[in-house]
Amino acid sequence: GLGDNSKQTLPINIANVLKLTLNLKDSGAVTYIRFCDTATPTAAPVSPPTSPPPTDECIRTIIDFLTTADGTPIPGGAYVENEWNEFGLTMSSTGGLGSIPRVFNTSDVGVSGSGYGDRDLGTPNEKCTPSGPGEGAGGEPGKPGENCEFQGNVLIIQENNDNPSVPD
Repeated sequence: GLGDNSKQTLPINIANVLKLTLNLKDSGAVTYIRFCDTATPTAAPVSPPTSPPPTDECIRTIIDFLTTADGTPIPGGAYVENEWNEFGLTMSSTGGLGSIPRVFNTSDVGVSGSGYGDRDLGTPNEKCTPSGPGEGAGGEPGKPGENCEFQGNVLIIQENNDNPSVPD
């Protein structure tokens, strides 16, 4: 692995996939999901054709955990499940607290030394310019997992800890 606070981009071809499962080891998060839907032409063909026939188009969709499908802002700490149903996505989790994943604001990582929050999910890394709340050698400038850009909200599995009121 790249170490705590690192950032990775993992392209995945998910054509014709009905279920996608992401397993996060220890403390991990998903920054966004970007996919391309193919629109089916709705116009009936004209005979004889007066213009080129309609073609399938890629409709790019980005789920960035900042807003729901209808544009409603999502606050850090919110649990999410059905907010993107119109795209065919339902979120669930296992291995943490409950079965619904949570949104984590990477600029509000908790109080240092409190035992709550997750500084290794912070962005940008504390050694970047400008610096941020992220801690961990994996996200330092010049490293393969350099984490020097603000990521906003990310999707996490809430850890099973003593204070579930704090995203962790």
